Amino acid sequence: MTKKTVFIAFVSPSGATRKSADILAGELETAGFAARLADLMISGGREVREGLSPGDVLFVGSPVYANHALPAVMDFIERLPNDSGILSVPFVTYGAVTSGVSLYEMAQALVGRGFRLAGGIKIVARHSLSPFFKKPLAPGRPNEYDAKIIQSFARAVAEKARQENPEILSPADLDYQPEIIKIAASKTSLSFLKTALPAIALNEAACIQCGQCEDACPAAALTLQDYPVISDRCILCMNCIAACPSQALTHPALSTLYYSLESILCCLEMSEQRP
Repeated sequence: MTKKTVFIAFVSPSGATRKSADILAGELETAGFAARLADLMISGGREVREGLSPGDVLFVGSPVYANHALPAVMDFIERLPNDSGILSVPFVTYGAVTSGVSLYEMAQALVGRGFRLAGGIKIVARHSLSPFFKKPLAPGRPNEYDAKIIQSFARAVAEKARQENPEILSPADLDYQPEIIKIAASKTSLSFLKTALPAIALNEAACIQCGQCEDACPAAALTLQDYPVISDRCILCMNCIAACPSQALTHPALSTLYYSLESILCCLEMSEQRP
């Protein structure tokens, strides 16, 4: 009997979404499925779009940036084959502050393409900007306890995928945020932040032209042309700044961003930290 295939497509600038995808894949393999992972920043997901067939399951994962999934993830969903009826599962990782409306929006997009919604999960992860903070947000997450939650979720999806007529959710089932979060999410986005915040700054005198910043960029948004040049593909992950051995790259907002995030964490969604 041919194994059903589970495709796990994701974007993972800091590695947390990749780690979650690996945990999902391992548990689904144990449950008897063939798991295939696709890093959308590397392949764009073409192998997933061309490989999906009836009976398969599609997981789509993204970190949460400014309350939403990354544009590369939403673009991938919009390019999926339509009216497939395949089971789908969005999952997100977020840095302890808020998971925003990402799961709901991903679910809406998947159902809009004709996929059936089997479930969704949010996973706490160390905040992507933690390397710049004296006190990291959610250090070590996802941890062993998170892994057990992810594994349990994977088993539940596997059981549902084996059923002839599984229970199907609607996007409204993942619309769990209070109104204050929805309002905040409607006013923020990655493109808005890229316009509102100052650009990453380069000190050419300090740059040693080593190329580590280019290697660290998960979005292929930075190229070394004598000095680093950042394109509009930038997702503000700040990996290039963290990787620079000479501190030639900086961002003016980093000195105050931690305190803003800490205030949001205290006021809005402290309960979301617990998986």
